[in-house]
Amino acid sequence: MGRAALTDSNLPKGFWGFAFLWANYTLNRLPNKVTGSNTPFEAFHGYKPTLDQLRIFGSRAFVLTPPELRKKLDDCARKARVIGQKTRPTPY
Repeated sequence: MGRAALTDSNLPKGFWGFAFLWANYTLNRLPNKVTGSNTPFEAFHGYKPTLDQLRIFGSRAFVLTPPELRKKLDDCARKARVIGQKTRPTPY
């Protein structure tokens, strides 16, 4: 799955590690034959994973530039590519 994601994204081969981390993250949130109707994530943590943050590896994304770092006529965001998921909560 990681190799297929890297090939489909047209990203350089140097991103192979990110592709396999993305594949692992995704596969752990999908049901399989071993865990039945549960996911490996659910079997380990005891609750269902949230899937609203799943993205396609290599898809286009836009990264917001904070208002304090941009001038009046600067772009609000810059183009980027998805190479993984946020795995830790944001510290507030």
